[in-house]
Amino acid sequence: MHLSWHIRLMPLLFPLMLCAQEPSPDRVVVTSDAGPILYRFIACGPAIAAERCHDLEQQRLNTRVKRQWIAEAKTIYHIELNADEESHIAAEAAANRDFHMKTAALYTKLAKLALRIRQGEPQADVYADAARQGIEGGRLDEALRLLPTREAAEKELNKDLFSELQSSARAAGEEEAVRRHLAQLLEQNAPAAHISVADAEERMWSEVATRMHMRLIDTTYELPAKRHVL
Repeated sequence: MHLSWHIRLMPLLFPLMLCAQEPSPDRVVVTSDAGPILYRFIACGPAIAAERCHDLEQQRLNTRVKRQWIAEAKTIYHIELNADEESHIAAEAAANRDFHMKTAALYTKLAKLALRIRQGEPQADVYADAARQGIEGGRLDEALRLLPTREAAEKELNKDLFSELQSSARAAGEEEAVRRHLAQLLEQNAPAAHISVADAEERMWSEVATRMHMRLIDTTYELPAKRHVL
């Protein structure tokens, strides 16, 4: 039922790819007591069809909705992480510190290179400089796609990417621990209710969504299935 959190939630470790596109404040997709989930245009580029872009946005929506469900369920069922889980999360963050530092440094370099181009410097010169730094042209292509303006590149440079990566990793570890507690709760309670674990999970998320007053606003999208969330 469970995948390693650092594999399943790997997109959280790439803030440049996730944060470059600003959410649209005028387009609320889902609303709940936990706050609105806003549409965020995925800049797919010419290599990906428009329907695939929609699929990517649906996947992002699913992730955000499930995250709200899990956070609400943690409160409803009074789930607290034990000392071993807290220690494990801290150890994982420490073990990944060097990786996060290197990743943050790479994306900072990419943002600096993208900014130079957005400021009008000849692309050939910047790409040549990137190559001298050991950065492949494809990576810079991606950075330019995700940082389409000077303002976007400057904003990326103003972020503390290392802190974001560390925080995201800790949040991912905490969420995975909560998932385990919820899965154990379902496995314990389903037999007493004479239903399958899958049915118990579906019932749980339905109750969670109702309690937090979750409502789909933009019917272009769909709320995720309430089974196999864990």
